[in-house]
Amino acid sequence: MSLFRPARAAAPEKRSLDSLAEMLAWGRGPRVAAGVPVDDEQAMRLGAVWACVDLLAELVSTLPVDEYRRIGDQHPTLVATSVLLTDPSGDSYGLEVWLRQIMTALLLRGNAYGFVTDITEDIRPRHIEVLHPDRVSIRRHLNFGPVTWMLDNKEIDVYPTGPLWHLPGYPVPGWPVGLSPIRYAAETIGLGIATRKFGAQWFGDGAHPTATLESDDEIDEEQAILLKARIVNALHGTREPLILGAGHKLNPLQVSPDESQFLETSQANVADVARYFRVPPEMIGGKAADNLTYANQEQRTISLLTYTVGPWLVRLERALSRLLPRGRFVKFNADALRRVDLKTRYEAHVLAVRGGFSTPNERRDLEDLPPMPDADTLLWPPYSTGGGEVEEEPDEGSEE
Repeated sequence: MSLFRPARAAAPEKRSLDSLAEMLAWGRGPRVAAGVPVDDEQAMRLGAVWACVDLLAELVSTLPVDEYRRIGDQHPTLVATSVLLTDPSGDSYGLEVWLRQIMTALLLRGNAYGFVTDITEDIRPRHIEVLHPDRVSIRRHLNFGPVTWMLDNKEIDVYPTGPLWHLPGYPVPGWPVGLSPIRYAAETIGLGIATRKFGAQWFGDGAHPTATLESDDEIDEEQAILLKARIVNALHGTREPLILGAGHKLNPLQVSPDESQFLETSQANVADVARYFRVPPEMIGGKAADNLTYANQEQRTISLLTYTVGPWLVRLERALSRLLPRGRFVKFNADALRRVDLKTRYEAHVLAVRGGFSTPNERRDLEDLPPMPDADTLLWPPYSTGGGEVEEEPDEGSEE
C-alpha cells in the first residue's frame, strides 16, 4: 500500500454513529451557562488561556533538540540532525515554528495532525505539514467498530500506512482521538469571557449613571434637559467648575475598583483556568500563593519544568523518535530553561570540570567562549591517566 496513494472518496451512506469522539476532539463549543459560546478561537481571547498556551508552546518550541544514535549496548552518540528536525515542514520556517503549531493544537484541541509531504529512501518522513484540526475527522461504525479517518471529508490512511500523521495529547481508553481541554474547561472559560465582556460594557455602554442631581424645587422636563446639558458640558473633558443654582445638589455615583473591574472574579477565574493546563497562576498574571517568596521562585520554575513541561517533552520525544530510522532518537535539552545566577552557574562549571563530568572547553562552549589549547581532556585523574587506577597515598606513619 503506497504512502501517497490518492485519498478515496467519502461514502455518504457510511455516516458515523459515533458523534461523541467528534464532539470531544474538534467540535465547536456550545453556549455555556454564562451565556457565551466557547470554542478554541473564543477561548484564546481570554487572557488566562492565551497566557497558558503561549507559555507552554514557547517553552517547548524554543528548547534545543538533539538527535542521538544507539548501537547495541554502546553509549548513545550525538549525530547530525535529520532534515525532519531542521526543516520539518519543508517551508524553511524551522523546527521552532513547527513545534509551536503542534503544541498549540495539542493544548487547544487535544490532537495534532500532519500530512507527510515527502519521504526518505527508507520510507521515513522527511517533511510533515501541520494541518488545522478542523480538516481532520473520523467516522466510526458502531461503538467499537473500525475507524475511518477523513481529511477534507475524504478517506485517508494514517502513518505508517498513509500520509496522515496523528499525535493525541490527552488520550482516553477506547478512543482514537484525544480529549479537547477547551471543551472540558468550557464553563470556566465561559465565565471568564462573560466577566470580561460585562466589565467592558459596564464602562463602554454606560451601564450606570455617573451622577444624580437633587433639587428642592420641582423641575419640569425643559429645565431637566437644560441642567443635564450644563452638567455634561462642564464635566466632559474639561474639568471646569460647575455652578448650580440654589437648592441643587450633584451626587456623583462612586463604584469601587473591585466592583467595577470584578477583580476577585477575574483572579479566581485565572487560577481555575491555570489548573487545566497545570500552570502556576502567578506565571500567567494570577495571584501568587501567600507563602511564595523569592527564595522558592526557582523551585516553582523547576516544578513547572518537572510536572508541566516535562510530560510534553517526553511525549514529543517519543513521537519524533518513531519517525526517525531505527536506532536513532530525539532528546530535548531542558537545561536551557534552568536559568540560574552567574555565581551559581560558574560554580556548577567548576564542579563539573573538577569532578570529571566535563572538559573545560565543553563548559566554555556553554558560555559562548572560544576554546582553549589543551583543554579538551577530562581533568579527573582516573580519566586523565587513561582510566587506570588511582595511586593511593601511603597512610601516615607507614614505612615506604
